[in-house]
Amino acid sequence: MLLVSSTDRIVGSGLAARPQLAAELHPLAAAAGVADAAALSRAVAALGPKPEQRVLEHGAAVAELLLGLGVPQSQLAQLLPRCPLLFSRPADERPALLFEQLAQLGLTAAEAARCFEKQPMAAGSVSFEPAIPVLAALLSAGLPAGSNSGEQLLGDLLREQPAAVILLGAQPSTLEQRISHLVQRYGPHWKQQNKQAVTAGTVRQTWAVLGLSPEHLLALEAVLQQELGQQPGDGTRLLATIVQHHCRAAACSPETLRRRARLLKAEFAREQLLQVAPNCLSHALAVGTAVWQRALAVWRLLGVADPAAVAHKNFLLISYSWLAPGVQAKLAAMQRLLPWGPTAAAAVQQHGSYVVGPAPKRLIGRLLFLQQEGLLLLLVADKAAAQRQWRKQHSLPAGRRAEGEPQLISLRDTAILSDTKFGAMLESVAAGQSEQPAGSGGSTAERYHTFMAQLLQLPAYQRLLAEGAAEAQRLAALLPPELLAEAAERGDEDEILIDAEI
Repeated sequence: MLLVSSTDRIVGSGLAARPQLAAELHPLAAAAGVADAAALSRAVAALGPKPEQRVLEHGAAVAELLLGLGVPQSQLAQLLPRCPLLFSRPADERPALLFEQLAQLGLTAAEAARCFEKQPMAAGSVSFEPAIPVLAALLSAGLPAGSNSGEQLLGDLLREQPAAVILLGAQPSTLEQRISHLVQRYGPHWKQQNKQAVTAGTVRQTWAVLGLSPEHLLALEAVLQQELGQQPGDGTRLLATIVQHHCRAAACSPETLRRRARLLKAEFAREQLLQVAPNCLSHALAVGTAVWQRALAVWRLLGVADPAAVAHKNFLLISYSWLAPGVQAKLAAMQRLLPWGPTAAAAVQQHGSYVVGPAPKRLIGRLLFLQQEGLLLLLVADKAAAQRQWRKQHSLPAGRRAEGEPQLISLRDTAILSDTKFGAMLESVAAGQSEQPAGSGGSTAERYHTFMAQLLQLPAYQRLLAEGAAEAQRLAALLPPELLAEAAERGDEDEILIDAEI
């Protein structure tokens, strides 16, 4: 297997650059706008003697071709050291052909160049033409008539995830085998009826799934069955969820997956993990061990008495970075602004999904707006429970809305509603209020949109962001160093395990 990521280059045996190579590459470096001649020399030398000579022979013509196609020189300056292989063939042959084929998928020259920048191995492909029909047919599977063609969808995929260009160099038979394996093996565990369409949707979300061989996936199944399975086929069912939603976990080696599973078992116990929803468990397997260990450690520092119990109640929470300044800012906003004034520990335990889920601007901004409008007292953690309690206090039927019942705003709606729906909800609440804020102008929804447009300049918002950043820094200083390593375990979005054939 080869490990391919967005930052890898095709390299040879690591040969040192010849002293005179930088001078020989000077015309090409000048044409491409490359300032670091030494880095370019090392990248070209790493290709090996023969490709190095071909870069010297053809590189300037390739640079001229790409500039003529519309690749900006600033982008060319990044592309050349990252993907010198693209400049090692006659310009009117392979480079022109590959860019033309990407152009037929709707990519601009700059977008095509971005593909090779993200996935240099693709420059070694003779042609993308054989794989394009297979991928186009897959991506268009199950779509209604009148939808974009498979070629357009493939172009969209490359535009959004340029590293997926590596799939265009695959053998059609390899792609067909992998598509068939996904549909037949994991399709029965996916909810939708059209398994081919589900596979297409999975690939549109996470192209890397087609970079995984059936043999690799079967090895992961065996690990999951052994470590987390209870009934026959549990490994297959769990991997089906991983493949569809968290391909990063499927991209790691069997040894890495086994280590992650065993550490989860050591923390939570196998019986508890068997009760976790497959999607939540697969998410924890995807993020790596340091992420969830760090989450539990931060919760302890915030006063949570039993972090494992909180995680078992909502397993997704441990897959987020609780040291993110925005997360801590939202936590501070909840403590300051929620009418029931939860502690940090209570906010983690009772409202953890809203601490990590919505963007800081959305949650904090909406809480500040409700404060401005005098509506914070209408905010409740559980709207249905609060309504039942009010009816009980007034000796009214618990399941029927009563006259005079207060308009309430749930924390859930505040956290997750779209701006349009949140504005409409505010209008409904305002219509039931006998008093409006003094000096208010326009509708509540209009004031809300104006408020949010100016939020970044609002001192109260800036203070909460600063408080969150300071709290994140304070917590980080209390954690052991091994939990703070940026790359304790690799988890790049573009990283996949692929066969050398691809």
